[in-house]
Amino acid sequence: MSAAFPGQTALGALLAGLSPQLWAIPRIIRVQAPDAALPPHAIVVVREAEGTTVVESVADHAPSDGEPQWAQITLAVDSSLEAVGLTAAVAKALGDAGIPCNVVAAMHHDHLFVPWAQRDAAMTALHTLSAAHR
Repeated sequence: MSAAFPGQTALGALLAGLSPQLWAIPRIIRVQAPDAALPPHAIVVVREAEGTTVVESVADHAPSDGEPQWAQITLAVDSSLEAVGLTAAVAKALGDAGIPCNVVAAMHHDHLFVPWAQRDAAMTALHTLSAAHR
């Protein structure tokens, strides 16, 4: 464990302790102009040259017709930013199940965004991955 980046780094322990937590409210992933004011309740903000990507709860930003909704799954295991292989293992498990996934790594946990309609299948895949490493 690094003082700069606390948390678990051992891949086996990370996978065994994934503890995926599904958030009950769907999320919207959208882009806005780089100079637009940020929404006060944004969950994730990433600034890029083409625009600012914002992840919000549908409780804060109602989706427009046809706008995809995403499920947020937080891996409750205390993972370090220096951990190697966690994102790859999770992406493989979800990819093998045919589930697209966008990952945001924060200081203590990884947050997965999967299509809302596939949230239950994603949770099953993650629980299966974790159980295989216990």
